[in-house]
Amino acid sequence: MRDRDLIRSLSLPVWVLLLAGGACGSSAPAPIPDPGGPFHTNVSANKTLGSLTSDETLELCNDLHAADGTFLVRAYATQVTCLLNGYAAASLVDAGTGSVDSGTANAADAGLGQVDGGAANGTIYQRACQSEYDSCVATLMNGGDLFSCPLPAPGCSASVELLSACLNEVAAADPISLCTGTEGCSAASAVEAVLPTPPKSASLPPTPACARLTQECPTVYVELPCAAP
Repeated sequence: MRDRDLIRSLSLPVWVLLLAGGACGSSAPAPIPDPGGPFHTNVSANKTLGSLTSDETLELCNDLHAADGTFLVRAYATQVTCLLNGYAAASLVDAGTGSVDSGTANAADAGLGQVDGGAANGTIYQRACQSEYDSCVATLMNGGDLFSCPLPAPGCSASVELLSACLNEVAAADPISLCTGTEGCSAASAVEAVLPTPPKSASLPPTPACARLTQECPTVYVELPCAAP
């Protein structure tokens, strides 16, 4: 009898512990709301990425493609390429005899917002940079690209809202300015300018939605386009 009572007394805490552990493990993490920003999609926020229809997948892929050209990898690659081309053009200008088409130099920045629109009124070097930059952006933005949509993502439990929150977290960091600087063609001179050193990952703003997206759906990966280890 005493042995039976002893077993019973020892079993109770174990049962309670297992029950408590099961209860803790079953609670879902608090949702991360979309902070809002440039990324938007008409696909239902509550749908999981793994349950999208073919039409929803196509629509969301088109939205991701647009984001790629606005504040992600394609936008970054375009900015880097065209700024370097502009700096190189500026360094080749003969300040005494060179000339730049002022109409071209006054062209708009194609929406990237990173080049000083007043550069056309600056030095001959800045005007040469702006002219080459505008031509380069027009060529690259109107040409093909290598964007590859990560969808469909079978088995992915992350919601469309979580993906949207992640993308808007990244956009809030102003990644193109963060990665390439804000001087644009105002930095152009007779000596070929260089781009700033990419920021370290540890110094970047936190992106909790992106961290959870990676956990729930490793095949859909979003990060700042220039982060260094």
